[in-house]
Amino acid sequence: MKVTFPDIGKELDMEPRSLVSDACERAGMPLDLVCGGNGTCGKCLVDIEEGGVRSTVLGCQQRISCDMRIFADTSQKEHQLLVTESTDGADFEPRLRKVSISRSSLQAPMGGYDFECLEQAVSLQSDVQVEPLAYDLLNKLSALVHQSSCSQIAAIVDGARIVDLREDDGSTRLMGFAVDIGTTSVVAFLYDLETGKLIDHRSSLNGQCRYGADVISRIEHTERDADGSFLEQKAIFETIDSLARELCEDQGVCPTDVYETVLCGNSTMQHLFLGVSPKPLGRSPFVGLMAHAAEVPAARTSIAMNERGILRFMPLLGGFVGADTTACLLELPDDGRVRMMIDLGTNCEVAIGTPERMLVASTACGPALEGAGISMGMRATDGAIEHVSFDEGSGTFSIKVIGDAAPVGFCGSGIIDMVATLLDIGIINRKGSFVKGKSRDAHPLGSRVRESEDGRRFVLVEPDEHPDGREISITLKDIRAIQLAKSAIFTGCTLITSTYGIKPGEIEEVCLAGAFGNYIDIPHAQLIGLLPSIPDVPIRSIGNGAGLGAQHYLISEKVRGQADAIRRNTTHIELASNPEFTDVYMKGMAFECYNML
Repeated sequence: MKVTFPDIGKELDMEPRSLVSDACERAGMPLDLVCGGNGTCGKCLVDIEEGGVRSTVLGCQQRISCDMRIFADTSQKEHQLLVTESTDGADFEPRLRKVSISRSSLQAPMGGYDFECLEQAVSLQSDVQVEPLAYDLLNKLSALVHQSSCSQIAAIVDGARIVDLREDDGSTRLMGFAVDIGTTSVVAFLYDLETGKLIDHRSSLNGQCRYGADVISRIEHTERDADGSFLEQKAIFETIDSLARELCEDQGVCPTDVYETVLCGNSTMQHLFLGVSPKPLGRSPFVGLMAHAAEVPAARTSIAMNERGILRFMPLLGGFVGADTTACLLELPDDGRVRMMIDLGTNCEVAIGTPERMLVASTACGPALEGAGISMGMRATDGAIEHVSFDEGSGTFSIKVIGDAAPVGFCGSGIIDMVATLLDIGIINRKGSFVKGKSRDAHPLGSRVRESEDGRRFVLVEPDEHPDGREISITLKDIRAIQLAKSAIFTGCTLITSTYGIKPGEIEEVCLAGAFGNYIDIPHAQLIGLLPSIPDVPIRSIGNGAGLGAQHYLISEKVRGQADAIRRNTTHIELASNPEFTDVYMKGMAFECYNML
């Protein structure tokens, strides 16, 4: 069947009965399949035209039965608000080095050997006793040493291992990628490993989102589909490869100059990157694959880099607490102070302690805090409401929209503000219910609470207040999703503190990690009980801690040692096995500020 995308000028041939979502993916316009393609979330609505009749369909359910036109929405670009700090000022102590050697210095004496000359030359420059060469490099060494046109040779050294030998004509560079694989978004950083400088970064939606919005739905996909693990591995390879190629092209870097890629992500992301079934993570006792750093030869992947390079997935900490948490913990000061670290996202990780003794746990928040699973939720792109406030004097709402565009929906920080504001002005109560009856009639904004087939909703923007005539609202179901997410976080913070054996007041600082944590309004988050409120204990954002930690890991051998120490000194706890779990979780459902003292 012929499928045309008029808005982007593409045409594809698709098999009959293929899904519209598959066609969109092939065209480079993947749809949001938050529910894993089960047709329940409504986030993949797309306009199509068949036989001259135009309609709006669910891309994950609509099958192609004749030639079709699909109208891709190119107005909403995936330029998410992501925190992408660099490692400026960090200790530069790379594991990977380029040693430049003149060919003349490798001329062996009578009866000598080429490798011994190479070994001595590398040792003089790098103070490393290198290991014997791999078989294919022996051939390369001989060709380079005895090739009269070659005057300079570059040895790419990884620790004590020579991974490549190249003619060094002055254009050879040594580059590396640090990649933060989030459940929703992927961020890649390109580094010059000869100077330790960040060259550029790029971000995109994780291609695995087509199989579900959270780790549980992706694990379930691998259980339903025998090829599920392969398909999700392929999706993340394609995502990273696309970012890598874009970075290299934009910066004039040859992919063959990239010899190392460091990756961090949660436990499910590790399994899927390695092509290993994550099914054991989806059921008790939630067994992972390996806590140590995992290495993958670049030649075994489709990612744009030198085929002799290596990809390293950072160490994990247990259960669903993965390398992204390890990376975040690398960003905490090593000063002996007791800290609580909260990495907010689809899967929330909580840690408490010092570098010498740390406890970690994970709690499933679901995708609501990232805008998914919300009726008018969206990612932090143009048109997303990121902040909401209410002016009691004028009786009006004030909203801040990303990109200064007309509002389309709410991103995570916006939905938190919305719920907190409705609680503060008395439109919802601590149970999360809308005011009703006489209370609603008496409230100045009670008329904005509307009834519909799907339950009650509050209208923030009326159609006559919107330039495109849209209504922007929040439903009771949306509020319930936030209740579930914030109760999970509250439970994690409460139980991990008691398990560590200290009182909340003994915590000296609370650190928020992740892009969402950087943009959230902390007082609003505390008002609804999403974040702990501990008198005299400051809360600060450390930004994209996972991305920063991965960058530090890439450029510093010392940091790699610190990551291994964190792995050894950290204990994972399973929250659900705590006998107080249910009581604490039910308590956390209420919208109220919890003074943890």
